[in-house]
This record gives sequence, C-alpha cells and structure tokens, in this order.
Amino acid sequence: MKTIDETSRGAWIVQEHSLRVLESVVRACEADGVAVLPVKGILSARTLYADVAERVISDVDVRVRRGDVQRVERIARREGWTVVSRMRAYDNLVLRVDGRFVDVEAHVGPPGVCALTIDTMMSRASHERRTFGFPALVADPHDHAVLLLVNAFKDHMATAMSWAIDDLVRVIRAPWFDESILLARSRAAKVETIVWIVAEWMSRFMSDEAWGALRDRMGPPRRAAFASAHLWLESHKRELPLRVLSRLASDHPRLWLSAAGHLTAWQMEVWWSQLGPRPWRRGVTSPPRRR
Repeated sequence: MKTIDETSRGAWIVQEHSLRVLESVVRACEADGVAVLPVKGILSARTLYADVAERVISDVDVRVRRGDVQRVERIARREGWTVVSRMRAYDNLVLRVDGRFVDVEAHVGPPGVCALTIDTMMSRASHERRTFGFPALVADPHDHAVLLLVNAFKDHMATAMSWAIDDLVRVIRAPWFDESILLARSRAAKVETIVWIVAEWMSRFMSDEAWGALRDRMGPPRRAAFASAHLWLESHKRELPLRVLSRLASDHPRLWLSAAGHLTAWQMEVWWSQLGPRPWRRGVTSPPRRR
C-alpha cells in the first residue's frame, strides 16, 4: 500500500507534468492567435489548495472560443500531438500531448445549458504569469466557480469525481468568495436553478453547512418542479433520464431547444462513429445498453 507521502509525490509529479503540457499548448496556440483558458483541476489546484499535490488531476482542461476548436486541431497536427477524438456536436477535442490528455472545449458545460460564454470568461480573465509560472489567461474566480458548479451538475453530483466535489467544498470557503457576485453571475448565466440544486445536494448528502446556508439565502428554486425531479433522479441514480433532464436545466426556455439539439446531434455522432471507416462493409454496431 502506498504511503501518504508517496501518494502526494505522485500527485505532485502529475501536476507538474500537466503544467508543462499546458505551457506547450498555451504557447503553441497563442503563437497562432488562439487564446486558451485553463480551467478545472489545473487551475483549481493553484487557486483553491495550499499544495497542488492535494488536487488529483486526470487530464488538462482548457477552453477556447467556439470558432477556434478547428484551429486548435490544425495546430495539434502541426505540432505532432495526437488527436484522440473530435466531437463536432459538442465543440470538443481531446488531444494527447507528451502522454497527457488535453480536453479542449468551447462551452461552459454542455452546449445550451449555461449562457456564460467562453468569450465572456476570457474578457474577465487576467493574463499573468504568477499562477502558472508562465504567461497565461487566468479565469475570474467567480466565473470559474460557475463553471465548476455546472460541471459537477453535469456529472450528476453523486457520480462526479471526488475531487470535483472537494473543489466545491473549497470554493465557498475561499477568501475571495462573494455570494452576491456568484449569484449575480449565475443569474446572468441562466443557471440559478443549477446552483440551487448543487447547494441542496451538497447540504443534504455532504452535510455542508456553508452550501446549506447559501441555499437558504437563495430561497425556493426558480424551477421547483424541475429541481425536485432532478434530485429524485439523482438520489435514485437514474442515469439516462437524468442525462436528458440535465440538458434542460437552464432557466431560459430558449436554451432548452439548443441543448436538446446538441444532445441529439452528439448521440447521432456517437452512433455514426461506431460504423467505422467503411460502414457499407462493416455494418451497424448498436451502442451498449445501460441499466
């Protein structure tokens, strides 16, 4: 069994390797005029934790503007990075850079769920070298908090990675945290219901008093029936209906159609990819059923 010191050392090595990979991606993309915004673990480790080794990281997450995903793909091929997958329905690109996966997306959460755009996040971000040790965009902390909340919601909190939940525990206790700013950003992003659901789940299942207090100050959820249905599905781990319902979580009905369209397009793209390079020879392979 690994000791705590060995585990911490391993986590630190992964973080340092990921940092070098991020630097390569940022420098190559910015040299080509593509802005890159690091998010999630690579940023949380340096803004929410006293020691980066405390934050487990599985890949490097970055966000780019919607029109830049294809440009990043061209840069990747030029740099010799491996393009692992490309999902056009979600503006998603997964690269392998020096053995590390880099997840490139152009939205906050699944498309159509959150009205906060990457353009807006970049406009409020600072470009500095203190956080990562090299010049890079650093997201406004409350914008990043909204992204972390939407991401935990998207992953259905009960099945989200433990470190994603740890991030939420730390966010609300961070010295810079201002609930009035978070709620204003959530309102503008049309995700107040999502924030209420996450706060309720953190209070109910994680016994987190800080999130419970925030939920109480928010009052009843804007979409009470939706919140009740989502929490019931969450507690009973009904994956498929939860996945579909989660795409309709925005507080603005106009976004529901967009989210449903992207989800349908994503599913069609997954099925099409399973046909292989020569579908007329290989036939159709149905996706595995999930219970």
